[in-house]
Amino acid sequence: MSLITLHRKCSIAYENRLCSFAAFITLCVLLMAVISPFVWIYKSNSDKFSRNNDFIIFSQPVIKFKYKFILLAENSMDNEEKVIMCSSFDLLNNEHQGENCAKLKVVEKDENYDGVPDEIQLSVELHTTHKYGIKMLSLVAFFDGFVYDQCLFNIPTAIVVIQKPFVNLYNRKILISGSFQPYQNQALQCPFLLRRVRSHFFYERINENQTNLDEFHFENIKENLERNPIFFYFQESSTELQEIEEDKTIVRIKINIPEIPIRYRKTFWQLVNDLWINYIAIFLITLTVYKFILNYLFENRYLRALKRNHLLKKEY
Repeated sequence: MSLITLHRKCSIAYENRLCSFAAFITLCVLLMAVISPFVWIYKSNSDKFSRNNDFIIFSQPVIKFKYKFILLAENSMDNEEKVIMCSSFDLLNNEHQGENCAKLKVVEKDENYDGVPDEIQLSVELHTTHKYGIKMLSLVAFFDGFVYDQCLFNIPTAIVVIQKPFVNLYNRKILISGSFQPYQNQALQCPFLLRRVRSHFFYERINENQTNLDEFHFENIKENLERNPIFFYFQESSTELQEIEEDKTIVRIKINIPEIPIRYRKTFWQLVNDLWINYIAIFLITLTVYKFILNYLFENRYLRALKRNHLLKKEY
């Protein structure tokens, strides 16, 4: 078997066979020099490797309307009550004689032309008269929120608007303004090399086959949303009433989509990227110690090897 160079000091090389005891000890010392800096960093930065090592990225999600909604308008006059229901769920409409809301309008605005909607407006027209004006308004609408910063996530998003009682509203435009805000109870986790684990979401916010309105209550929807590590909800900021000349009521929801803070969990390779400078600094020290140990072992013949001087072309 040919000889290989196990260690070199200036022009002197120490050679032995690959399966020799000297080669085994040299390999062990080299592994210690490589691994010991990582162990030192791990011990001194154990909090960074813990599960609580999270970081926050401000991101503007891409919000897409799913065209799934329920709108209830309650009214009464002279002890006569009436409920106007608009829904995208066929079974619910058939059971409660709901309207199909053909005049639902969705408008997306991209103010900075970056391809991401900055504002979404939902408008629904309801036919009302002086006799049957709106007393109470409730709206539930469902969206998808996509974020791409670390990896692709489809985050459940919902609007739940329950207005206080109005005073027989008709011939009015109801303008409800607000923005999407996050509710997060767990940090999002992206998959990485050799570990394909990622955050899991539950997208069944309601059972679409249900015909009971109780299943569409805010408490049930919120309970399903809170099963997710994060979801976006509509935070109302203001409500305005404007008079119109037509014999109808217009409900318009104006949704602002700002940059939202989202908490992520660092992967192992992200931690390595953060700490590699520390590793290099410690590795240079351990590499010096590694060379000193091998010099001592070979020069004092604790490890047997052929000593070759390339300048003098001597072997001894």
